[in-house]
Amino acid sequence: MTSQTALLRFDIKGWWTAGSGTGVRGYVAGTVQRSGDGLPMLTGKAVKGLVREAMTQAEGFGRLEAGICTWLCGSPGERVGDMRRARFHSRPGRARFGNAELPEAWRAWAAAHRGEPILDRFFDVLHQTAVDDDGLAAGKTLRSIEVAAPMVLHAPIELAEPAPFDWRAALAL
Repeated sequence: MTSQTALLRFDIKGWWTAGSGTGVRGYVAGTVQRSGDGLPMLTGKAVKGLVREAMTQAEGFGRLEAGICTWLCGSPGERVGDMRRARFHSRPGRARFGNAELPEAWRAWAAAHRGEPILDRFFDVLHQTAVDDDGLAAGKTLRSIEVAAPMVLHAPIELAEPAPFDWRAALAL
């Protein structure tokens, strides 16, 4: 790794989901994003969003110098008027966020077991419903979502130019 790259670690301790935006009609409202190997992952866009949210909060609490989040992640643009034009009033960040995936050994294992039902053990389906004032399930509120098992994912981050601050320390907050 060079001074311009780092590996961000996501140590996920419970069932989780970062939706793919698709569901399975009549079964689940949302499915977990999968890599080409069929394993759970966080897209680079999701990684950037998580980093942006954490850094924005850290700046708000005074734990991080103001402007570091914008330098790394860019500005989101003003959300007024035509949403399509908002992107033209934003500044790009200097960091590029890769997908957060399982380590190479897991990916090799999954490739060797492609198409086998054992890969389904990385996932489960959770069901939830709204409860009314009497403690009974409210009508037409059952929702099912696919979740992934606890795991450690790694996402590469690369800077387009040298940072004027200790960017690794900023990410470690």
